[in-house]
Amino acid sequence: MRNCMKLLGLIAILAAVLATTSIPAAADSPYCYFSGMVTIDGTPAPEGTIVAAWVDGAGPFSTTTRKHGEQTCYSLAIPADKCAPSDKVGAVRGDEVQFSINDVIVDKTARWRIEAHYGINLNVGSDNTNTQLFAGWNKVNYRGPDQSPIDAVASIADSIQAIWQYNNEIQQWQIWVPTIPGWVNNLSDLEQTQIYYVKVSEDCIWST
Repeated sequence: MRNCMKLLGLIAILAAVLATTSIPAAADSPYCYFSGMVTIDGTPAPEGTIVAAWVDGAGPFSTTTRKHGEQTCYSLAIPADKCAPSDKVGAVRGDEVQFSINDVIVDKTARWRIEAHYGINLNVGSDNTNTQLFAGWNKVNYRGPDQSPIDAVASIADSIQAIWQYNNEIQQWQIWVPTIPGWVNNLSDLEQTQIYYVKVSEDCIWST
């Protein structure tokens, strides 16, 4: 009987401790996760294809694809604003997430939500020439027709600041800057599928 009373006393003490002790809830994961298959014209994209995602004022957050059997897949996480790297702004609940494949915009979006895991397959057509540019320098695989820089940048005329390309044949940089005298510019044409470094003053979509 005495042992029973001791046991009841211990139980009462334990109950009192638990009642006055707050047990912390599991911390929310500060990310929203996206994954799926990546295709170009419906065909699995090459391994190492760049997939990027961004929200208004945040990003880009990028990754490269990997092979999974016969398919090409991606996996990407976008952090909450409070947990983003110091050089980037993160997302908040309800932000619209946009995607690109090798800088070409994907016609599919999602809504950012903390701890959410989305399965989203991404595809672009080879005839899609809309490229997302971010304020500052962008490395771009030019997808428009061969044409002069002034014609190529018509859709971003108010934002374009410079276009540079390194010419391996002559081992020097070629540039086009709209605000300097024409005789200084030595980049006369943009050629389809070539790589260029494009500087813009603000986030914009380059339609070529």
